[in-house]
Amino acid sequence: MNKMKQLIFIIIGFIVAALVIGGTLMSVKNDIKNQVENKQKNESSLSASSANNDIKQDMVFISITDKYNMVRRESGYIIDKNGYRYDFNFSEKGEMTHEQVLAEVNKSFDTLEGEAFISTADMSVLYNLLYSVDEKSKFDSETNESINDTTTLYGIIYKDESPSLVKIYSYGNTADNPQDLNSISIQKFISNKENKFESEKQQSELLQTN
Repeated sequence: MNKMKQLIFIIIGFIVAALVIGGTLMSVKNDIKNQVENKQKNESSLSASSANNDIKQDMVFISITDKYNMVRRESGYIIDKNGYRYDFNFSEKGEMTHEQVLAEVNKSFDTLEGEAFISTADMSVLYNLLYSVDEKSKFDSETNESINDTTTLYGIIYKDESPSLVKIYSYGNTADNPQDLNSISIQKFISNKENKFESEKQQSELLQTN
């Protein structure tokens, strides 16, 4: 009789333990589900907040590098309204005017991969500076014979829904330093971003090789 009672108690103990473990697993499962849902909501919120509603055009700046190898070849990057940088390379197309480069980028923009470069808040400031630039402003120019490449940064301004290029500055073989104060502010900011971007890129490549 005592053995029967002991067996019953043992069975009841197993049942209670199974219920406790099942309840615990269900609680953990629900916690994980809630964490995933909250993460998705947060990511969705961050994604929405990263869209810059202050700027009404997709492309804001374009940097074009002229490389001289038999014929002039173009490469560079676009900065969009959210501060993302999209690199492009049209070397295989041969010599192109900078207006042709812009048109080509405009056609292939959706196929380019972007990476974070400038914050949306800073882009709003740069955008306002761009539309305050005196398009007829003068430049201090110099030629560096020992350098073969020239990089030029343009702002992209839309007139009657058509994009046009406004030169901000250039450096390399031909250096054009702006006199317009708005262009100077853009030059200083983006030059610093370029230097930081290239430095981080080199460090990343070194880590990968090591």
